[in-house]
Amino acid sequence: MKLPQRQTTDQRIFADLLCVLTILLMPTCVVSEELVIHPQAAPGPLDNPLKGWCPYTDAGEITQPYSMVFQYVPGAALNLAKASIDSSSGMPDWLIKKGVKMRRDKEHSGGLAPDYDDVRMISATEKFIAALGQRYTLPIVFRKSATGPSFQRFRSRQKMNIMNSEVTIPRLIGLLVKNVVSAALFVLLSSSSMAGSKPNIVYIICDDLGYGDVHCLAPETSKIPTPNADRLASEGMIFTDAHSGSSVCSPTRYGIMTGRYSWRTWLQKGVVTGFAPSLIAAKRPTVASFLKEQGYATAAIGKWHLNFEYLNPKTGKQYTQKQHDTPPIGAKIPDGPIHRGFDYYHGFHHARNMEAVIENDEVIAHDEAINMLPRLTRKSVEYIESRAGKDEPFFLYLPLGSPHTPIVPSPEWQGKSGLGLYGDFVMQTDNVIGEVSVALAKHGLAENTLVIFTSDNGCSKAAGIPALAEKGHLVSAHLRGSKADIWDGGHRIPFIVRWPGKVEPGTTSGQLICLTDLFATTSDILGEPFPETSCEDSVSFLQALSGKPIQSTRAGVIHHSFSGHFAYRTGKWKLILARGSGGWTSPKENEVPKGSMKAQLYDLDADPGEQNNLYTSKPEIAERLLSQLTAEVRQGRSTTGQTSQNDVENIVLWKSEAAVNRQGAKPAITSGKKNRKQ
Repeated sequence: MKLPQRQTTDQRIFADLLCVLTILLMPTCVVSEELVIHPQAAPGPLDNPLKGWCPYTDAGEITQPYSMVFQYVPGAALNLAKASIDSSSGMPDWLIKKGVKMRRDKEHSGGLAPDYDDVRMISATEKFIAALGQRYTLPIVFRKSATGPSFQRFRSRQKMNIMNSEVTIPRLIGLLVKNVVSAALFVLLSSSSMAGSKPNIVYIICDDLGYGDVHCLAPETSKIPTPNADRLASEGMIFTDAHSGSSVCSPTRYGIMTGRYSWRTWLQKGVVTGFAPSLIAAKRPTVASFLKEQGYATAAIGKWHLNFEYLNPKTGKQYTQKQHDTPPIGAKIPDGPIHRGFDYYHGFHHARNMEAVIENDEVIAHDEAINMLPRLTRKSVEYIESRAGKDEPFFLYLPLGSPHTPIVPSPEWQGKSGLGLYGDFVMQTDNVIGEVSVALAKHGLAENTLVIFTSDNGCSKAAGIPALAEKGHLVSAHLRGSKADIWDGGHRIPFIVRWPGKVEPGTTSGQLICLTDLFATTSDILGEPFPETSCEDSVSFLQALSGKPIQSTRAGVIHHSFSGHFAYRTGKWKLILARGSGGWTSPKENEVPKGSMKAQLYDLDADPGEQNNLYTSKPEIAERLLSQLTAEVRQGRSTTGQTSQNDVENIVLWKSEAAVNRQGAKPAITSGKKNRKQ
């Protein structure tokens, strides 16, 4: 399987012009009242979705040539990848319903063979045929490309046997003129037909869902049923070494939206609390604004948690947290999701303000927290329904507020897990995947939709981790630590990708990725460069989806804990600039015995549970990782690209030492100016 490669706008225009020229040079296509599209009849096994209604042997070889005569029916979705076989007639039921004929062509001497690996053909085909005004399909060989259809004619020693032998010169001239007009219409329609080659993107991110909370990721120690996540994994790819940009919420979400680590801003530890200017600078590109520029409809439904202001709608004066525990109904938001690239937003800011329901730029209602997850589920399904039949692709960012506190499963979910309210809430959260999947399938969107399911960090202590462990459920599976920690249990998270026709079902990748990588990956998928002032820490994992090595200019991934402690991961090695967890798990920094090593170094291949500290026994490796970390912090980016600066001048690497002597090791110095409004 080959995935779309990065292509420029000029390359796409050139490809479309070639398509037009090919049409003009193929009179047989318009002379015939029907077009024979012939499956390649070469001997040998073929990975062909037509298997089952072409005459195959048990070995999967075509034994007789068949020709299919496709009669165009407006609105017919000729999606070969979804062909379901009607056992009584041997033909797919969608062909029967759409009036498509099939016949044996014993004397076939050549023809046109579609490349069945690509299913993104309907938009371009239907739009072109509608413009052409004919009842037959075009001679399109659908290539695996982000640029839309390309054409190829198979060589043949004879003319196609359906060629009309009584064609006159005047008719040929008339047909040629008609083709010229049709080609012009095709060029006009090419921009809209390109939407068929752009996948919809649904990004579901949970709040505080641990790696071990998804059953298929740790079947021996996960006791909470997650059938929908498990099904998604069986239909796609599991990443076993995916990490959030931080071990807590706000920094991770900043990284997803911008492709940049949050500690490059003024937020050096902890999370934001709302009633303040957005953490994302107004001029900074986001993945949403980028996709919007590429013709996507964009929506965010769920928890934002990146700060925004609440203004009095009458006076324009800013509300403050001291005045309002919950922002009042009618409050206006000048710097929310719809000001950072989203066309539509419905949700809430963060858990402590969950009762304040926001739509677009206004607080529209106050509602109980227990109703939020059902609300987000319902709104997501409604949004998907609203996209049915639309030409433009969509990006749905779905940041759930669960299973984070308040842990409030709906009554119908209470008691289902047998592991208490947290287990019930995880099950209800898992149900969102199912509802979204059903909606996509119901409206014919599933085949062209990339679905990503993940979490913002590890499981929280509020879940009752010891009590769950007593029942055999380990929230972090085999990993050490949990939410807020610098150990992997704090930031190694579930990451499952389904993309029909692109990602092989039931596969696994052990490649190292980070949630900051979404931005660069979408750029790679579309073949469009991301803005130069973005993606400082974002790398495309597109190649990993086909089982190939990720091509990266980033040497490793930088981890960051709740208290601002750093770690650096490259290959199997992980260096932690902390003596303890750097978070909420014991031993915390103030609990580590005096005389302990000031840092930690682990070989994660041999020691994934981070128990055997090699910091003093492998000093050369520790020094190499520290040098790389220092350089990537100082230069304002961890990838190659335009020179960038951090938003703060002094970023302290050795937090624990700085806390002890108020000086610490020499911090990385960057040239940016501190600006809390970034």
